Amino acid sequence: MKYVTKIQTLLSSSKLIVLLIIIAAGIYYLVKGETDNFQAPFEDTATEPGQFALGIFYATFAYGGWQVMTTMLAEVKNPSRDPPRAAYISFAIVISLYIMANVSYVTILSPGQVKTSTAVASDFIAEISDVLAIIVSVLVALTSIGALNASIMGHSRLLFAGARNGHMPQILGMVHAKYLTPWPSIFVY
Repeated sequence: MKYVTKIQTLLSSSKLIVLLIIIAAGIYYLVKGETDNFQAPFEDTATEPGQFALGIFYATFAYGGWQVMTTMLAEVKNPSRDPPRAAYISFAIVISLYIMANVSYVTILSPGQVKTSTAVASDFIAEISDVLAIIVSVLVALTSIGALNASIMGHSRLLFAGARNGHMPQILGMVHAKYLTPWPSIFVY
């Protein structure tokens, strides 16, 4: 588990690095006086409730990961204290980072560019530097691997817990003798 945790920390930090690059670039251009796009940032914005709901739905992916935390509660040393603390701290960090990233996007990209973009971060970085675009692409790929790793690590614990409670085959409740991980559940997932 320690090896997987270290890998997950490394892969998750790649997302933070990308966000910090975006935020730093946005701050740099704001300090330079790039504020033209802030004159009417919500011009031509959709006002229908369905479009608003769709925007909220897409935004939930930025805050994903909390559901994996709940599957790992059996392995937490102090489950009554640590998970709520982790949730509050991580929500504050994620909300702050994504608000700052969105401000950075609008600093460089016009509201029309943001609205029509399929990958706002990529368009933002491409406007700044070609070399930085390559670095950010690699870091985003690492982030995707990190999401897969978290999914395997967390969701396999559902099979493990189900087996321990008699809802799944007993073999899925077995633990590796050396690494103390639910290896059959990980393999099946």
